[in-house]
Amino acid sequence: MKTVHVVFGDSALSRLRTFFKKERQNSTDVVFCFRDDLSIGPITALETKQGNSNRVSYLKNIHIERNADSDTRFCQSHIGIGSINSFNFGSYDRVVIWHGNNIQEKMLLYLACTLLPEENLYEAAITNTVNQHGYTPIKLAECSSNTISMLLESIAPIDSKKKAEYKQEWIKSSQSDKLVRILSQGKIVEVDESYYDSYILSDCTEDFTPASQIVWNVMGSCGQSIADTFLKYRVKGLVKKNELCYNGELLALCHFGGVSIGQ
Repeated sequence: MKTVHVVFGDSALSRLRTFFKKERQNSTDVVFCFRDDLSIGPITALETKQGNSNRVSYLKNIHIERNADSDTRFCQSHIGIGSINSFNFGSYDRVVIWHGNNIQEKMLLYLACTLLPEENLYEAAITNTVNQHGYTPIKLAECSSNTISMLLESIAPIDSKKKAEYKQEWIKSSQSDKLVRILSQGKIVEVDESYYDSYILSDCTEDFTPASQIVWNVMGSCGQSIADTFLKYRVKGLVKKNELCYNGELLALCHFGGVSIGQ
């Protein structure tokens, strides 16, 4: 049975490919990686040229803001739904979506059920089926080899009712003009772009603290799966609004000596 596994991000791609290479050497399964973080930025009408352009512009601006006003090394080939539309999923007997209790993988699941309604979709639901020594991983990249083996045995088809439910979740999120999405009690919630600002500000003091340390602290305390790239962008935005002081150079976050609460 020809199978393609759909995963989010390079860490998940590496984890699953390594597993197949070491544990299932005779497997002919293919791994497809979707790299666009759908938890941030506009996702309205991604199937249109304008919708895709809006998303590219937003993410490019984030890249420029945190990289000294330069668009060097900005890659837009992975942005939007082009990679899914150009892949021949119809040639596989099973299309398996891997997802856990994190916003990026949930959004990918809902998108896949919207774009691929006629395919034989399956899901590997990490959070629902796995417990590793008292800890349940929230994403594929965290799974051990034993856990992945268990998940491969528990892959289940996504029936038409579930497909419709997942599609409605995508429609709800994509119709919102909010630019950030979080996962709350297993449900997608659309929030303002400034959602993480309160976490950033609460971690700052009157003493200068390395901006990278603030970002890592927020990633650990906010209860969400959020990329450091976006948090760095928000830190710079708070500096520009004089809500944070900084030492070093403003052009790029890597040049900040530190940030502190504005005086």
